[in-house]
Amino acid sequence: MTLGGKLSSPVRAQTSRMGWMDLLRGLAIVLVVLFHAETVIRNDTVPPGWLSLWNEIFSPLRMPAMVFLSGLLVPRSLGKGAGQYLTGKLRGVGWPYLVWSMLMVALFVAASPVTGDNWKPTDIVRAAYNPIEHLWFLYYLLGFYMVALVTRKVPAWLPASGYLVLASAASLAGWTDLRIFGFLGLFFTAGVWLADHPQVLEGLLSSRVAHVAALFGFAAVVVLAFTFGQIRYEVLTIPAICLALLGAITLARRVPPTRFSAPLRFIGENSLVFYLMHYPVLIVSAALAERFTDSVAVVLAVEIAAGLAAGWAVVVVTQAVPATNLLFRFPRR
Repeated sequence: MTLGGKLSSPVRAQTSRMGWMDLLRGLAIVLVVLFHAETVIRNDTVPPGWLSLWNEIFSPLRMPAMVFLSGLLVPRSLGKGAGQYLTGKLRGVGWPYLVWSMLMVALFVAASPVTGDNWKPTDIVRAAYNPIEHLWFLYYLLGFYMVALVTRKVPAWLPASGYLVLASAASLAGWTDLRIFGFLGLFFTAGVWLADHPQVLEGLLSSRVAHVAALFGFAAVVVLAFTFGQIRYEVLTIPAICLALLGAITLARRVPPTRFSAPLRFIGENSLVFYLMHYPVLIVSAALAERFTDSVAVVLAVEIAAGLAAGWAVVVVTQAVPATNLLFRFPRR
């Protein structure tokens, strides 16, 4: 299951996809897990420097890569008609957003006596206007899909311009949520447009000049990380991120489907499961590990392993017990 993808079995996507997309999406999910692993332990201790540096380097790339890959699949979905497109996105993105919002609220309510937070069951209402923790990505993704639907007959530069203006204006006004939405919307729209113009993407990926430019783009991202620390969703970084993503796609296309790359491809094929599962598992596993050890390295290892293993386990269970797929997709009639 890709984020917003279509199913033929409990978790595997029905439509055929290029292997490099699964590989790149799987890598992005692993980067998200590492970022949230640091986020979870930062409340109680200082994370190791190597992890902070790693997350700073890749912080500009994780989410743009995920929305870009989601955008690449939009024209195929739109080709099935507006009605099927809309119901598919509501079933595959809107439904799990609602289900996991309820699960996250239940988790925080249960943990309130320990954490001292004042969570109540009625806080589920927040999901309508203020996404809960990591679920913001599905909330925004559903918005991108709806914009793509209503702008499907207009030139791509129109929604792209709207997203750019929104990101720039929100940045100046200090509106963080709108800045992120506009920023990521640009990459989503780029994916949609390139899927409609595959010859452009192929031309870029086969150009040596583009390969050199991609190296400069990634180098610029690294320099920014060392200079300013963690930089995310800044409009001025868009050119460097675009070039770095071009390089990432070029490299991913060169990786053969071997047993060494199979784990990342598996995560990419089932990205929705891994994305939804990892964060609550990180929170719980870190809290449990901290009861038995003061070692930051051990706590990190436990939560990262648990976050990824939980996703794998749920994929296996969902394949064996199709009814559990209700956690991730509303069933057909």
